Amino acid sequence: YKTALVMLGLQAMHVTQGAAGIDMEKLWHHSAVAALAAGAVARKVQEDEGLAFTAGLLHDVGKLVLALKEGIKYAAITNEFGDHGSSLNAAEATLLGFGHAEVGARLLTQWGLPEEICVPVLQHHQVNWDQPFGRICALVVLGNVIAHAADATIPGDQQESEEAVCGMGVFKLGEDDMAILLQGTQKDIARMGELLRAEAG
Repeated sequence: YKTALVMLGLQAMHVTQGAAGIDMEKLWHHSAVAALAAGAVARKVQEDEGLAFTAGLLHDVGKLVLALKEGIKYAAITNEFGDHGSSLNAAEATLLGFGHAEVGARLLTQWGLPEEICVPVLQHHQVNWDQPFGRICALVVLGNVIAHAADATIPGDQQESEEAVCGMGVFKLGEDDMAILLQGTQKDIARMGELLRAEAG
């Protein structure tokens, strides 16, 4: 199911190339990697891997909605505040009235997805998560952190962020655990690249 969901995301990317203020290829790549990483963390801590993967894949869908609906205004926000992180979500909320996390959660709720997916999408930039969704929220947060850590173009140590520390605390994971998960995610990225090259060929 992972391959099917990743390919679905890549197909959606081609439909939405006109979205202003967002690099669609980068967004879908990050979403796919976050999904793989969230699933890997879930597998390690014996949580629902499929649920973590799906929530990880959809965690940034609100960015797509904002880019499509707000156009140039959203482009200005991402140019000033960057295209990821809690600072972007806060800037969106201040300047537009809602952040991408809230928009994404509302969309998924309208689509009829369960709270186990909608709540972590809503709270993926928070560190105090609503119960009983704390564990799935922590999985998505860690998937997001690992995905950014795997992206060499993202500055700073993502694994020292407040989100990472809180997520690691939920599952009692240490730096060594995170290093192993990051290495596994980087291998998954390489395999995903091979799959996409084969698909294109």
